[in-house]
Amino acid sequence: DESGDGMLLLGQLVPAVGAEVDVQRDDGTTLATTSADELGRFRFELPAGGRIRLVVRREAPAPPVETSWI
Repeated sequence: DESGDGMLLLGQLVPAVGAEVDVQRDDGTTLATTSADELGRFRFELPAGGRIRLVVRREAPAPPVETSWI
């Protein structure tokens, strides 16, 4: 959802798992990081513009999961 000079990104991991969620820019830098709650929900307030993807990091030995670019 775009609002003002930024955007609000809401998501939920299914199945719900404890994980860290990163927002990554296409240059490889991490824009923001948050933790998913006990229901797998997470929220980011981000500046507008540019492509991003989500990187979900769960406990080892589970490998990280990356979304497509949006």
